[in-house]
Amino acid sequence: MSYFLTFRARGEVAEMLLLGGPEPRLLVDLSVEPVFDDKGLRRHTERASFTITDPELIRRFMAEMSLGDVAEAEGAFRQGDYTPHRTSCIDTIFTMQDFRRIARPARAPKVPRAAANGAAANGAADTLPALRPAAAVLLH
Repeated sequence: MSYFLTFRARGEVAEMLLLGGPEPRLLVDLSVEPVFDDKGLRRHTERASFTITDPELIRRFMAEMSLGDVAEAEGAFRQGDYTPHRTSCIDTIFTMQDFRRIARPARAPKVPRAAANGAAANGAADTLPALRPAAAVLLH
């Protein structure tokens, strides 16, 4: 019997770092929180790190993905030797073996409150109650 450990992750691309050398690697951080807000890039989001070692997958990821894009990734992980990293050690490596870019749903145009109130006063249906149930889906 053989055993294996797999993962499936979905998140925003928060950081990418290409390490050269004889065995190039692309380190990718995925965040479950939005990477950008009204002020720009948020540097301190909750994230997990993944490694891409396949040269063709590295090229594809770098060509298709950028910071803030949503990725769904699949791969395998294993525990191995402790790898020094800053002030601690990493003992589990998550190797991304495939990914796909997730398209974000189109956002509804913002309707100024005064315009919405004016439309309701003129006998037109108020569109805001119809948009509210979809807001959670559209914003994520």
